[in-house]
Amino acid sequence: MHRYGGGLLPFGGGIPYLLEGDTVHHLYAGATSGDLERVYVFDGFTLDLGELVFTPDEPLKGIAVLRVETVESPSWVSWREIEVIAAGD
Repeated sequence: MHRYGGGLLPFGGGIPYLLEGDTVHHLYAGATSGDLERVYVFDGFTLDLGELVFTPDEPLKGIAVLRVETVESPSWVSWREIEVIAAGD
């Protein structure tokens, strides 16, 4: 596990879906898996190979763990790629 104290900037992921439709995904972040807080909710219509992007107003500080939880989807969900960009000092 790598901790970057400078914070995190954009989070994004490519998602393959079998069926297009309305989805809800929760993004959690924290210093450890025991202190995760929901930092964003993706809620809307998604397409196969669509991309979800979260860019916080300010870099998130002290983040070592991210979790994406799919709450609603008309299809099985998989994450083709998840990209997290570390904020500079």
